[in-house]
Amino acid sequence: MYLVGNNLKRSLKKQLKLALESNQTLLYFLSLIPDNFANLTDFAGMLVLLQDFRATNFQEAANLWRTEQHQQSVMNQQKKMAEQLARSNAQISQLRDQAERLRNGQAHLEDAAARAAIQNARANEKLANMERYGVHATIR
Repeated sequence: MYLVGNNLKRSLKKQLKLALESNQTLLYFLSLIPDNFANLTDFAGMLVLLQDFRATNFQEAANLWRTEQHQQSVMNQQKKMAEQLARSNAQISQLRDQAERLRNGQAHLEDAAARAAIQNARANEKLANMERYGVHATIR
């Protein structure tokens, strides 16, 4: 069943292609369209412009179609740039967070070093007092 359906589709496509290629009216109108507008997307877009009365002739439709394509291209580029900017801003935010954590860690280490220095000074003071009173001690 599947094979028969595919063969039927291929056969219909071939028949349609032959019918279109032999249609002199279609070929004539296609010959009027410049090569850079001869794809179906461009052609359909220009037809819509003509049907919507946004263009009154082929030249206006072609110019308007190209202008709209250019505007779409610019909008796509701007969208990509905005997405890249958002990613960059997110990365900058992450880097700021990491820098803040590093500063906090450094401050914590500085506090710990200051406390250790105070404890060391107290221990040295106690040792000095012990030696002053005749008690000799060694720290291993």
